Amino acid sequence: MTIHESIAAEGEKAVQRQNVYVYEAPVRIWHWVNAVSILTLALTGYFIGSPLPSVPGEASANFLMGYMRFMHFAAGQVLAVFLILRVYWAFVGNVHLAPLLHGDHRLCAL
Repeated sequence: MTIHESIAAEGEKAVQRQNVYVYEAPVRIWHWVNAVSILTLALTGYFIGSPLPSVPGEASANFLMGYMRFMHFAAGQVLAVFLILRVYWAFVGNVHLAPLLHGDHRLCAL
């Protein structure tokens, strides 16, 4: 027996709660992509700045720093593209900003 069933059994009303998201899904996705991109940039930037000791073997078989630079550049490009998409979403998809953009300035008077 759950808490809601026990309360309902005693004669009181069971209250159904609904999740309300303050931020829209694209904003939440942007924040996670932003966090992963910045973490990738920080880690790969650290290893580019102070490289690992030389790996034994033929240089053509060990392309670790090349992959590290590629990951660094890719994370930077992902961050830039998602920043542009976030600015676009701020003007097009944001429910709270739309009245201000369409001339309803009553919300600005605080």
